[in-house]
Amino acid sequence: MKKFILLPLLFVYFISLSQDSLQKKQPQTELEKAQIKIGAIIKAEYFDVYYDKQKLFGGKFRVQVLNITDAASGIVLSGLYVQYTDSSFSSFIDLDEVPGLLKFIDFLDKTSSENPATYTEYIFNSRDLQLYGTYDPYQTNPWVYGFKLDKFYSSRSTRQVDLKVLDQIKRSINNAKDNFKKPLPEVKEPGKG
Repeated sequence: MKKFILLPLLFVYFISLSQDSLQKKQPQTELEKAQIKIGAIIKAEYFDVYYDKQKLFGGKFRVQVLNITDAASGIVLSGLYVQYTDSSFSSFIDLDEVPGLLKFIDFLDKTSSENPATYTEYIFNSRDLQLYGTYDPYQTNPWVYGFKLDKFYSSRSTRQVDLKVLDQIKRSINNAKDNFKKPLPEVKEPGKG
């Protein structure tokens, strides 16, 4: 009897694993698409922006400016590459998403003094990364912040981070503006231009 129950469960488990691996093969960002372009000569340049040597994220964490150039056409893409260096989890953030990321970190900074009456979540989604802030009034430390890399693929890619570290990352990205081969778009206020 146990075999009859166990076999279907194993079958469902392995099918879900194969679906996850198929899903992961689909690139979400322009940076990813450029890196896997068949027949192209690609030049990828990485500039360190933030590197967590103290393992504040439960493992080494790195943020880099990434510039990709197609050597034949001269087309250049810029953005950010974020990775946990102790695992295979990484995410790409296209240049057009970077201002929203920076603005969301500012927003989390401003809301950190709030004390909502109920459980509350704030979420920023890019094409390949999720940044979040949650408030749980029943916890000793009610505000929790974190990243989820490879956001569509695995909850194991989630790491919590202190708001001070997010502020350091934001400052580091702003200080690295000259490393982007394309200009960093300005943060647009909702309803304006």
